[in-house]
Amino acid sequence: MVNRKGQVSIEYLILTGFIVLAIIIPSIIFLYSVTNNSVHGKITHQKTVDLGQGLVNDAKQVYYLGLYSNKVVEYDVPRNVQNMYVVEITKDSNKYYYFGLVLADGKTTAKFTFQSDIPIIAQSDKGHVSNLAPDPNPIDECSGNCKFYTFVEPIKNAGKKKFKIETILDEDDNEIKSVIIPVVD
Repeated sequence: MVNRKGQVSIEYLILTGFIVLAIIIPSIIFLYSVTNNSVHGKITHQKTVDLGQGLVNDAKQVYYLGLYSNKVVEYDVPRNVQNMYVVEITKDSNKYYYFGLVLADGKTTAKFTFQSDIPIIAQSDKGHVSNLAPDPNPIDECSGNCKFYTFVEPIKNAGKKKFKIETILDEDDNEIKSVIIPVVD
């Protein structure tokens, strides 16, 4: 009789332990993945904001220093960059300038645009900037009145990237503009 009570107790402990493990382990895995995605999402968002606002602010600073001023800066490009571009939008004979990023991780797509109150463009003598609109076009309002400067690989790949920012006289518009030039070593 004593053996039977001991056996029932052991079976009860084993069953309770199994149920606890069946609940706790998946809960821990779920909480880890939720917090991990949240942390990576916040880091990616902050890198994106730092890159966009930083380049626009640096371009503005160089622009106000005067013609032929320049500066080299370094930013951490976030992962999952689908498109990275500068766009000049002409609307009612006014021009608007933006730096933009589109992040896509397979599940979600996020668009970031940073308006510049000075004229900015991008160029590269090594072919790292294209004058073609990004595919897919991130700006719905563009119907022939937009001029894109699209950064291509390896510039839009994740990691530390250097950019030279300088002011030039754009002879087509007879206007001083800040130029963002990717520096590829």
